[in-house]
Amino acid sequence: MTTKGQNSKQQRQPEKAQRLAIIRGLQSGILRNAMTLFSRAWKFLQAKRKIRSGPKRLRLTETISLGERRFVAVVQVDKCRFLIGGSATNVTLLTELDAVESSRRIRKQSASPYPLAVEKGGAA
Repeated sequence: MTTKGQNSKQQRQPEKAQRLAIIRGLQSGILRNAMTLFSRAWKFLQAKRKIRSGPKRLRLTETISLGERRFVAVVQVDKCRFLIGGSATNVTLLTELDAVESSRRIRKQSASPYPLAVEKGGAA
């Protein structure tokens, strides 16, 4: 025969198992929702980073230290290159290198074998 204490103990076991199943179901649901939320937040941050980073337009091509916290550097922006100089207190644009190189190319191409020759019909 079963006593009253054994009966209540047997009834508690199924209730306890049901409660544990409910708790485990809630835990897995909460965990699943947390993982989904984390995944969506991660994707959002990655997309935002890609938008911000984009293609880099500015590059430090070369630099030379001149001592006493002074330097000369070549900076490239898109397809243009600039020679800059700097010290502890300022930075100065020295020249646009592409403009210098293109003017040298033009001078070489149009250079006359007689640099001091005057064109015909011109004033002497």
